[in-house]
Amino acid sequence: MEPSIEELSVESSPRKSPSGESYPLNCWWVAATGEELGRSPLARSILEQQVMLFRTEDGTPHALMDRCPHRWTPLSLGTIVHDEVVCPYHGFRFNAQGTCTHVPNERRPPRVLRVRTYPARDHGPFVWVWMGDPGRADPDLLPSLPSLHTRAEIYIAGHRVIACDYSAIHENLADAEHPFYLHRGAFENHRVTLVRHRMSGVMEVAPRQITFLSRCDEVPPTNFETLLLGLEKNQGIDIAMTSIFTVPGCFSVDVNCKSHSPSAGRPGQVNGCYLWCSTPSVANSCHFWWILSYDHAYQGHAQVAEIWNKAIQEDIDVLEAIQRSIDWSMDRVEGREMLVAADRPVAAIRRMLSKAVEAERTT
Repeated sequence: MEPSIEELSVESSPRKSPSGESYPLNCWWVAATGEELGRSPLARSILEQQVMLFRTEDGTPHALMDRCPHRWTPLSLGTIVHDEVVCPYHGFRFNAQGTCTHVPNERRPPRVLRVRTYPARDHGPFVWVWMGDPGRADPDLLPSLPSLHTRAEIYIAGHRVIACDYSAIHENLADAEHPFYLHRGAFENHRVTLVRHRMSGVMEVAPRQITFLSRCDEVPPTNFETLLLGLEKNQGIDIAMTSIFTVPGCFSVDVNCKSHSPSAGRPGQVNGCYLWCSTPSVANSCHFWWILSYDHAYQGHAQVAEIWNKAIQEDIDVLEAIQRSIDWSMDRVEGREMLVAADRPVAAIRRMLSKAVEAERTT
């Protein structure tokens, strides 16, 4: 039985700006793409902490607090020498475990000279860090990721730091109604395919993830699906999607589009994978990574990328505007959102993230 509008409204609770308790720490968070992390220090703001990442000679990723304990110089301004970070200010050296190995003009470094480290791992296209208790960093808690078509004909990837709460990214993806209005100019036939597709789905809730299973038969293709399959706008297609949100900030989608009447020389179906990840940066700001891929496309590669990039920018613009509205409303009586029945997926994501935060508070 679906919850009533009143029940959903109570569950929503006032929206809050990020703080040390508005997201779980004992989770894997995306810190960088695997490609951008190399032998040079990479500075990144993650969960309101300054982190420096680099790879040792064997390719292993490492993450340290971006601050020398001597005079608090950012270590990301330094260099990597023989798998050790050299502070640019006074030449202190720290190994990948955060231990100071060398202080110029001193016989032995003081034991208190240590840098905090964070567990880091490669997983899929990203480097992930564990910002909480290192002893609880379980690799089995890394999210299951779709098989991204890295050699696909269509591969769109990007990264932005945007001015909104990290959870808003995933609430937006689970929102069934907004494409009809917000992406009116980007997608054609979106009311039939995207919205009806979401609304016809089944929601399965597990301890750390929510799965949306849905299928639509004989629906008109969107403009980008006509490009992928080489179809006419009035030809019907079948769409099957498996969408998974995993705590704390990963949303993945596997999609199959099949034509009912493929023409000679044109693909009968295409398979796509989407991956969206978000990580809090500082208050009211987050990193947003996205990857979209299709195994092949009949035509219009540049047009497909243009459609998706336009839609992503439309999402970013409205999410930043919503955050400004939240900030303005924070101390006012009317600062409570009211959800409706169509917001069941959004409410489910909020409940799951709230439970993860509450579990850390109680332990």
